[in-house]
Amino acid sequence: MAVCQNVSMEGSCKNASVCESYTAVNSSYNLGKYVPGRNPLDTSALPSGTGFTVRYPPGENYVLLPNNTNCTLQTVMTFYCNTTALWSVEKSAPVLPVPVQPSVHFVPGSHICTYNFQFDFAGACPVTVPSRPDQLSTGSILIMMFIVLVILYFVMGCFINIARGKVGEELIPHHRFWSMLPVYIMDGIMFTVTCGGRSKETYERI
Repeated sequence: MAVCQNVSMEGSCKNASVCESYTAVNSSYNLGKYVPGRNPLDTSALPSGTGFTVRYPPGENYVLLPNNTNCTLQTVMTFYCNTTALWSVEKSAPVLPVPVQPSVHFVPGSHICTYNFQFDFAGACPVTVPSRPDQLSTGSILIMMFIVLVILYFVMGCFINIARGKVGEELIPHHRFWSMLPVYIMDGIMFTVTCGGRSKETYERI
């Protein structure tokens, strides 16, 4: 079998994606037709991250015994995520055996006869792509934006105060607030530590 190409076998499997071959009697059956440009993958058939399904177009006709009824052969392959089921990849080899024995069920029907294959396959597991070192996280971008805005605030504020003729510490924008900020922070810490007890001494009652 192949997923997106022709298996290129003799007989009725010249135009097949799935071929069943009987070497003892020198016969073969086209279980899934090859259609150029068609994507047989179906990732919606299974819960996300558990695997995927390959649905091949119907192959050739088949005669069911003993009733001699005709049906069209088709194949559905389901690949389940199993990180231990590693398949060999050898580009030089035209055909590779499946390392894990699949579960195979043949379901006859009045018009369609379906082969259901179930595989364990490490390639069916989701792949986690690590972030590149040169990619910045959202938090890093926000911190950089905050630093730039703070620098712009002080630089532009100083220029505005220079234009207004201010000198010394008055060049700092809102210098009274920034000079009192440590006092406010300490006062807030003491208020929290004393459970509001310090407010009786420093704040007027409302």
